[in-house]
Amino acid sequence: MFKNFVKVVKYLRRDPKHLRRFLLKRLATSGTVRDGVLILRGRHPQELLQKKIDEYVAEFVLCKICGCPETELVEKRGNMYLQCQAVLDHNYQVENI
Repeated sequence: MFKNFVKVVKYLRRDPKHLRRFLLKRLATSGTVRDGVLILRGRHPQELLQKKIDEYVAEFVLCKICGCPETELVEKRGNMYLQCQAVLDHNYQVENI
């Protein structure tokens, strides 16, 4: 169970569905969001959840060029791109989930 799921999503400025899909895929499980809590099937230690969130931040939040967290996920022609808001020409494709 991920009790502060909505709080984390707001802090990261990402779509809850995107982070949920990432976690479910990386943890190889199923789950739903109910009342702001991500309920995961099976047992998942807090350390593992934190590791997966850190991976998500590295892949889908932080600019890979300057390290700035001020980024947006933008969809163009079916592909996802991470666009840095600090340096607008930092724009690169990321994995579709």
